[in-house]
Amino acid sequence: MGESTTPEYFNINGGQSEIIQRIGNKLLEDLEYKPPSKPFNKWKHPSPKPMIDAYTFTTGFKHGYIAYFYNKAQNIWVIKSFKKAYSAPIVHNMEIDLSKISIKETDKESK
Repeated sequence: MGESTTPEYFNINGGQSEIIQRIGNKLLEDLEYKPPSKPFNKWKHPSPKPMIDAYTFTTGFKHGYIAYFYNKAQNIWVIKSFKKAYSAPIVHNMEIDLSKISIKETDKESK
């Protein structure tokens, strides 16, 4: 699953089960579908090749890529790839209302 830096980059200790939990908790944001779906060419079973879907996403300030497919024979979803995205999505600019920020001077002599 993904490359060797994935656990460190995303701070994942629990493997695929933790990734699934993060998906369930909606921690993958700004999902962008990467068409088209493609057949899993390395599929070695007699059943039809499953189709792989892929998305880019953000989580915090990190950008990632996930690809997965549904294994009909075992009735489970399988994460094929979960890794750092090398082309970052467009991030929305954050606006800060400076009128709500106050700067307080400290008296250096009182310390």
